[in-house]
Amino acid sequence: MESRRVAVFEICVGILLIVIGFILWRWSKQILWILIYPPPLAKPLIESLPFLFWGLGALLVVDGVRRKIQDTRMQMHAKQSRLRNSGRGEVAMRKDKLLLFGKFYDVEVYKSEKYAILLDDRKIRIRMPGSGKPRSREYEYLRKWIRGKLLKMLTNFLREYERVMKAPIGKFYIKNQKTRWASYSQKRNIHFNIKLAALPKRIIEYIVIHELAHATQPNHNRKFWYIVEKFCPDYKKRKQELKEYSLVIQKSKIWQKMLNMYT
Repeated sequence: MESRRVAVFEICVGILLIVIGFILWRWSKQILWILIYPPPLAKPLIESLPFLFWGLGALLVVDGVRRKIQDTRMQMHAKQSRLRNSGRGEVAMRKDKLLLFGKFYDVEVYKSEKYAILLDDRKIRIRMPGSGKPRSREYEYLRKWIRGKLLKMLTNFLREYERVMKAPIGKFYIKNQKTRWASYSQKRNIHFNIKLAALPKRIIEYIVIHELAHATQPNHNRKFWYIVEKFCPDYKKRKQELKEYSLVIQKSKIWQKMLNMYT
């Protein structure tokens, strides 16, 4: 944080010096015109002042930008380190694994007479008929199965918090939303992102509480966050974790394949 402040200060001072140099450059011509017989050293000194300010200003701006880039890189490395230590990282190693409700699973496909999905502690086994295009149908079937799991979890959370928060809703939908995790409409309907299924249960719970708080407070004002904190005291921590999971989902090959064929 201190390095970032120094960088911003250097950039601002540098820009100010460049502006002052430009002003001096304009004024130097008028000053030399007024001085009909300037001293021998006056003319080169006056003419060099703008370049001195420009040089100092440019050095400060460049150094400030360098500090800013360095600070951003350090923050990215620290974030990746937190992800690895918390078990949500190792993105490069886990691109081929499915992130489901906060855990990584290997996905295996077997030929079978009927469709079936079996889930254990580390693997998701998909049983599918051998005819047709198994690779495309594999992700379609997996997506529908995941959607059903998420639907059940959201239904339970909504039943619980609609009552305690006194925030009735109309309907809720599960869709592939590109930017939002969820949205609350004027018709009291909630649209949830299917990617919620990648998140741990506690973060999904926070998102449900967040959306139900919009029933009485449409904007993210102080009253809104008071309601969220009342039913989710550690919402700030969950909100931060949510940002970290976004990166993992973007890197997941299985999630991307499921979302690309979402209808």
